Amino acid sequence: MTTLPTRVAIVDDHPLVRDGLKSRLSSHSALTLVGEADNALDALAMIERSSPDLVLMDVGMKGTNGIETHGAIAEAVSTAARADAQHVRQP
Repeated sequence: MTTLPTRVAIVDDHPLVRDGLKSRLSSHSALTLVGEADNALDALAMIERSSPDLVLMDVGMKGTNGIETHGAIAEAVSTAARADAQHVRQP
């Protein structure tokens, strides 16, 4: 049985950190980088497009920090899940 790789996204406002993480991730066949962003707004759009399994995020980003961004991501995922559930037919 083949296991699909874990889809990973990186959110950090420092390019060197993102590059270092990308380098480390590329050496693991069980992980696939599906996107990266350097700020909260771009992160939300990227996550919506790429649907990662795991997001590595800097909690100390300038502007909207990673903790606030996490809250926005959680709300977006919850809203999307509720919308999907509304389209499921009940027997």
